Formats: sequence, C-alpha cells, structure tokens
Amino acid sequence: MYMEMSLNQYILNPALKTNAILNASARELIKRNYEHKFDNIMLRENGKVTYYLFTQADRNIYWAYIKVPSEVVHNFYYDVIFKFTPTNNTGFFDDLFKFNVQFFSNDPNFVFTYAYVFNKNDLFIKELRSKMSKEALKDAPDEKNPTESISYEKAIYFAYLIMRERKLNKLLKFKGEAKPLDTKFLLENIMTADEKIQQRQEEGKHYSSKKTTVLDKNTAKNFMSGMDKETKQMLSTSNVKVATTSKSIKKIKSTNAIKSVKSTKISPKK
Repeated sequence: MYMEMSLNQYILNPALKTNAILNASARELIKRNYEHKFDNIMLRENGKVTYYLFTQADRNIYWAYIKVPSEVVHNFYYDVIFKFTPTNNTGFFDDLFKFNVQFFSNDPNFVFTYAYVFNKNDLFIKELRSKMSKEALKDAPDEKNPTESISYEKAIYFAYLIMRERKLNKLLKFKGEAKPLDTKFLLENIMTADEKIQQRQEEGKHYSSKKTTVLDKNTAKNFMSGMDKETKQMLSTSNVKVATTSKSIKKIKSTNAIKSVKSTKISPKK
C-alpha cells in the first residue's frame, strides 16, 4: 500500500485517508492538550531544543532531525526525523509542511503502535529501517493497534511544534541553517528503537506514572484501537475496552553514546 501525506494533512486529520473516524472537536482537544504539555516542557527545558537540518539539494529533499524531550523523564530525549519530499504541486511552495513527509521516531509508543502501520503505508523513512526494531516492522500491532489506524503520536506532534515555533517549515530559513545530508551522522547519532526503549525502561524506574484526565467521550471504537495509551484515556468511554498491552521487544545489552550538540532556544508561550 502506498500513501502520500503532508505534515499539514497529518496535523489536520491523520486518519483522513483511512477508514478511521475522529471528529473535529476530539481532534482539537487532543491538539490543545499536546500544545499545553509542550509549553510546560519548554518551560522545564528553559526553551532549549536541539535539532539538525539537512538537504539533498539536487533532489529537493529536506531532512529535519529533532531531539524531542520526554514529558516525564528529565534530560531524556527521543529521536524524531521528518523527511520532506516534493509532490507535483509543491514546485512553488516555500512551506515544507505542504511537502510529502515520511517519519521516524524511537519513542516507544511509535515503535509499538505505529511503526508497522507507517511502514506498510510508505510513511516510514526506509533509510532508517536499521534503527527501528525488526519486530516492530515485521509484526502487526494486533493488540496496540488492531485496526492499523494512523493517529496523532505525541513525540511526532512535539517535533512538529518545534518546527512551527522556529519557523523551520519555511524553506528559505530551513536552507539557511541546513547542511548537506550526512547519512553517516544520522546513523551514528540516532539511537536504535530497542536501545531507546531499554534506556527508557531503566530511567522510568525512578518516575511514577501520571494519570491523564478524560477530555472527551465521543470517539468511535475502531479509531480508539489505534490511539496511544494517553489519547485513549483522553477519549475513552465507559463501554469501550481498549488494549493496553503490547508484544515486548527484546532488550539489548549496550547503548550508543549520542554526541553533544549545540542547542537552540524556543520561548515558551505565556
């Protein structure tokens, strides 16, 4: 199956090209909730974010590699990458959010719930397959996402907000900061999903889980099955049962160190 999607389309309605349903009010509640969480994270991080921008100028392709802070664990960051490619209609656009986009994230929710579905629909960055869990790409998420829906994913949404706040979607600004694509740098600095999950499990022992407020009660059951745990809680109803377990990914013994980098700063909303 092949699907084209821009980041604008994903933010507007990630299920637009699937059979899943999420009403407009529910989408707005989710987005407002994520933006509120993002503002709190930026306060905690003192507005600092780390990202890398790359271009393949000869092919009009652009890569954004963003270190997304964990909401729960301080000084812990997920690797989120967007790969923007032109469409037949983007020849004169200066907004990368209108380009076709493919995704990578080593956030556990993306790994367990969406990696298989994104890969199946050609929305996963194939150049980074070696950084994703083999099991996540091979095994359908029968428990976490049995309907194989495409939905909002928090780390991806936060990466989008970082780009939006920095105006990195504007092609001229992006090109001004970007360097030629360095695949070796990406592969050396992006932690594999298996490593990141193990690292998160170890760090998570020091933090207690937080409860999430229920915000809405009008979501179809088939779409609920494709949500991450937090969004399910936000949109759950008393008569809808949602799977909350997943197949475990085998732990590995070592992790790769990520090089220190220069950070940039975002001013949180007041």
